[in-house]
Amino acid sequence: LLRRFGEKRVLLRGWTRAGDPLRLPYAETVAALRDPGAAEWLVQPELRLPDPEGFARRWGIDPELVRIAPAQPDLVRVRRGRDGRPHFHVVDIKASREASVAHFAQVAFYVLLLEEVCRAEGIAGAPDRRRGSIWSRGTRGPRSFPLGAYLYHVEEFLRGDLPRVAALAPGEAAWHVSPASAGCPYFHHCIAEADRTDDLARIPGITPLARRTLHEKGIRTVRELTKSFRRDTYTGCHALESDAPRLKQRAQALQFAKTFDVERETHLMGPAEGTRLVLSADADPVTGTCFSLGVRVAEGGRAASRVFLSAAGTAAGERALLLEFLAHLDGVVGAVTPAAPRDGKGRGRDDAEGTLHFFVYDREELATLRAVLERHLGDPGAQPAIARALGILFPMDEASGSRPLRGSPGTVLADALAALFALPVPYTYDLGPVSAALVPADGGEPYAPPPGYARPFSGQVAFERAHEAWRKGPARPGRPSAQEAREGIRRAVESRLAAVDSVVRAVRE
Repeated sequence: LLRRFGEKRVLLRGWTRAGDPLRLPYAETVAALRDPGAAEWLVQPELRLPDPEGFARRWGIDPELVRIAPAQPDLVRVRRGRDGRPHFHVVDIKASREASVAHFAQVAFYVLLLEEVCRAEGIAGAPDRRRGSIWSRGTRGPRSFPLGAYLYHVEEFLRGDLPRVAALAPGEAAWHVSPASAGCPYFHHCIAEADRTDDLARIPGITPLARRTLHEKGIRTVRELTKSFRRDTYTGCHALESDAPRLKQRAQALQFAKTFDVERETHLMGPAEGTRLVLSADADPVTGTCFSLGVRVAEGGRAASRVFLSAAGTAAGERALLLEFLAHLDGVVGAVTPAAPRDGKGRGRDDAEGTLHFFVYDREELATLRAVLERHLGDPGAQPAIARALGILFPMDEASGSRPLRGSPGTVLADALAALFALPVPYTYDLGPVSAALVPADGGEPYAPPPGYARPFSGQVAFERAHEAWRKGPARPGRPSAQEAREGIRRAVESRLAAVDSVVRAVRE
């Protein structure tokens, strides 16, 4: 903005030592809104409600229960209407590549606060209620969007949901713990509460509605569920009725700290394979790129792992990572013994010699692998390697040209585990506790990433470590250097590959 518009048109308070713009204090923000002069952009303006209690009461909110904190949009653009009055357009900057509903709602909330500031301070101008803007990573400038729908829903939230929720006692508020909770600031509080009270949320796969239905029947703990023999225990909602046997066994597994067989076999996993490929993939939601790919090859009692890391959170960095990974995959498959011959009736031999099967732990990894291949399908330099990889992962019958050979070529291990076992693992079947619960005869290799490199409820690497690995300057205080971060990611991925292989062997046994 400074380069394009010049210093007189960009109102900036100054810079922090880290090189970020300083907050524009409220008094200076009000002065600029009242008389912007030559300024066209306000950077980091503080929006502090002059009368927060009055604002709360106008929306039906009890000011004793809710505090409206000062807000700070990244940018406010000042424009003049035909009548000469200034109009204020809110712009927020996001590190992610794609704007989300939460980002649009945030801009809408800033607009409501800016309206209140203008009204209370007697400012002639008014914020733009028609459109807001998000400036995302990789775009040349802010992209506007219609504000109307988001303003409506934010206003409905302030007028209805917020007063209702704020008036509830903590014990009355609806809450749940699931894999989606991992990014919530209350995550550790809720986990501790659920563990302390033996809450039903500890049962993997139970839904909020199923949990609430059981509460209405007076069943609030895992122990109470295992002791309930009422005919209507698992009725009242589809989530309970459709999954009753599995939920019951999972509750028993938690209560008695035992593993129970749910099924003896599953179509999701073949009886054996000659060569086992364990694949891993980690994505960074901020840059929208994949930052690590891993391969573990297990054959004939031997196993070896390779981990590939991107040098930067860019499309070029991801492309180099993908090509290196695919080249290694090519070499691995080239060394595999040809598939077992078929008899005269077209049936395959029962032994697994020559067969190749790949595993990923969960569907998030599968989605990451698919996405990285799709992003580079249009790259002529990557197309041959991608085509070979698809031929490896989804081999076709030469006779028909369409049917995959010898059944499904791959397994999402977490899906197979959910079909086969009820495990003494709370909340969700993430790799750490699962690899500690399902151990092969040789002791196996439970998942043990370095501290700070794992994501809660997931075997994925914490994407923040990728940004530290890409950092060019000195490490931030208390954070690893770029080299340390790369080594930590490598160790975490190697541990994940080994742990998945360990669980597969335990399941086979």
